[in-house]
Amino acid sequence: MRVVEVLIIAIGLGCRGGNRPGETQGTERAEAGPAVRGPQVTATNTDTAYLQPADTSYLRFFDTTGAKLLPGYRLPRRSDFKNYWRQARSFVYRTRDDDSATKAPFWTKGLFNSDDRVDFVYILVHKTSDKKSLFVFLSDTGGYRVVPLKEEFDEEMGLATQQPVKLSYYPTADAHPQTLDMKREGIAFFMFESASSVFVWDPATNAFKRYWISD
Repeated sequence: MRVVEVLIIAIGLGCRGGNRPGETQGTERAEAGPAVRGPQVTATNTDTAYLQPADTSYLRFFDTTGAKLLPGYRLPRRSDFKNYWRQARSFVYRTRDDDSATKAPFWTKGLFNSDDRVDFVYILVHKTSDKKSLFVFLSDTGGYRVVPLKEEFDEEMGLATQQPVKLSYYPTADAHPQTLDMKREGIAFFMFESASSVFVWDPATNAFKRYWISD
């Protein structure tokens, strides 16, 4: 299964509160856990100094579900923060998820596919190479499955939940503009103060499509 990429020239992005909206398919599954909101928990080997109350559910989901599906990967920690991720008091840590809650830039969540269960998205770090990769833990019958969206990059990217809006885009660089009428939430994946894109679930192909966004 592949991710389809489409160039977007004009946008109407709805990542509330963010500065910018920032496949192959896995077969492993884990039983679904609830998207909880409870006391602060600490994921294994994760530095929580930069985190906010809304980040609790992401730590817990990875501890209970994500780490079992991707044992070769870990959550980002302070030693990985070289550039934007070090800016704890800046717009970088004001990206928003489906609850409009501000959170860390390396994860988000929402109703991305065609069911009504919360899906989780993470930028994870490989335990051996320290390379970053973007994964969706997509809700499925009886649990979650892993969908890789982008693998092995070095940049400190951002994630947010894109609210359903109409986007004006070009299918190719020299094509006439068309309108994408989003029917569900999308995954905003972006480089701070630079390029950005949004992944949208296409039920017809049972895959994510990636739409590139320009300023």
